[in-house]
Amino acid sequence: MTFHNGEKLTAEDVKFTLDSIRDPQVGSWLRGFLGPIKDVQVVDETHLKIKTDTIENQVIPAFAYVDIVPRSADTDLAKKNPIGSGPFKFVEWVPNDRIVVERNTAYWDQARMPKLDKIVFKPVTELQTRLSQVLAGNVDLVYDFALQEVPRLQADRRVAVTLNPPAEQSFVAYVNQRKPPFDKVEARQALGWALDREAFFKNFQAGIGSPVGNSPFTDKHWAYEPRTADTYRYDLDKVGQLLEKAGYPKGQGMDFSFLVPSGYPEFKQISTLLQAAFAQVGYQPAIEEVEIGQWSARLNQSHDFSVAVDYPGRGTADPALTYSAGLLYPPTAANVGGLTPETIPGYVDAIREGAQTLDQGKRKEAYSRVQMLWMEYLPGPIFGHRSAAHAGVPGVKNFVPHAAFQQSWVDVSLEK
Repeated sequence: MTFHNGEKLTAEDVKFTLDSIRDPQVGSWLRGFLGPIKDVQVVDETHLKIKTDTIENQVIPAFAYVDIVPRSADTDLAKKNPIGSGPFKFVEWVPNDRIVVERNTAYWDQARMPKLDKIVFKPVTELQTRLSQVLAGNVDLVYDFALQEVPRLQADRRVAVTLNPPAEQSFVAYVNQRKPPFDKVEARQALGWALDREAFFKNFQAGIGSPVGNSPFTDKHWAYEPRTADTYRYDLDKVGQLLEKAGYPKGQGMDFSFLVPSGYPEFKQISTLLQAAFAQVGYQPAIEEVEIGQWSARLNQSHDFSVAVDYPGRGTADPALTYSAGLLYPPTAANVGGLTPETIPGYVDAIREGAQTLDQGKRKEAYSRVQMLWMEYLPGPIFGHRSAAHAGVPGVKNFVPHAAFQQSWVDVSLEK
């Protein structure tokens, strides 16, 4: 195997990649994925030995997120000139205009050579502009667009719509438990009862997706706990009662806001519905809309937020990865909400049992306890499961969207 720059890919490059991700100074978002790894040893040019303290079910699925890079390029290569070894190689990046990749004729698996010569990715932030371009045939595919537009595009013969099932991404709220009011469990529970989920999915998701949340998994996943299904429906009476228990009767004394990134309408819609619900019981929190980079920094670095809506993924993964690699389910390297093991007695022990046990029946029991403890202490509400929609011109063939957005373009072709 060779990299796109012609260098040979060896075990030393794999070790360099894994060690760089594990290095806190590098700051990789994948660091939590590889947390159980204690050491990476090169055996020979094509073999490594990876050391963990125990069985760790998250490690093998975590490798699917790792892109091997050449050690000669150091850790800054992705900023300007990414070099990989895959079926497509980087050609050009013009910020705010396009990214171009082309077929890698030296790809190691000649039986799976890409059918496309080149792919041009164009960032277009305005939704209607994106849809107009694909309807006019100026682009071949629009990836992940607002579900409100699905019925209109499904009725238009100029495009074919592909839907991901509601499984990978959950609508959630990160809740900062480091400060009032959400250091109180009753205030967090009130947030769980405050969203009219049915109205959100009907009015803003075209009825697509699943308003049955509370678990990162749907009922199709082996680890799903069905007792979570009927908890935290829309109930303003419960919101008021819980706020009173938390010491905020009719919202008096509360001080919090919703932090929303620009360009993510679903986050703004959920935040607006929650704002209206709290207003009905006596307190109207503000909605603060900021640029995505500032949103991320305030969640991950300064922790300067109260509530922030997101749709994190990995609901289709092994639960060991789901509960260790994201921002919502601590304790992880990110731990956005500030949850400590003491916050939920038994929670961390149950996660470890599920992650370090091979028997699936015992793992399911452990993850059922995790889900029920989450419901009881509610470090962050899970409001439902999101679908994703894509639309392409009829000439796009064999496009199969990946649930976790780890998209393969090898088998995609274009007929003009």
